[in-house]
Amino acid sequence: MEIAPTPEWEELRDALLREGGTTLLLGATDSGKSTLVRWLVGSLAAAGTAVALVDADVGQSALCLPGTVGMALFRTPHDVAEYRCGEFSFLGSANAAR
Repeated sequence: MEIAPTPEWEELRDALLREGGTTLLLGATDSGKSTLVRWLVGSLAAAGTAVALVDADVGQSALCLPGTVGMALFRTPHDVAEYRCGEFSFLGSANAAR
């Protein structure tokens, strides 16, 4: 799947490349957070920047299993192509409402 970035996405990527640091992304269900993150991770890794991603969406994880908080480190475009969980912790329920 090819993702077409908006100019705002490219501005965010450029700011992250320039300033680094930690970014927290919040938004409504099905608002495109996972798509934005996947594009950012791929774009940053392609630029030679290592990215650590923590997916804390226990009800609808895009990186790991439902009911988990997961983490992965992406250093290269190959890592992004695999896009799989490195480490995770099961929270005890697959129901995010609990």
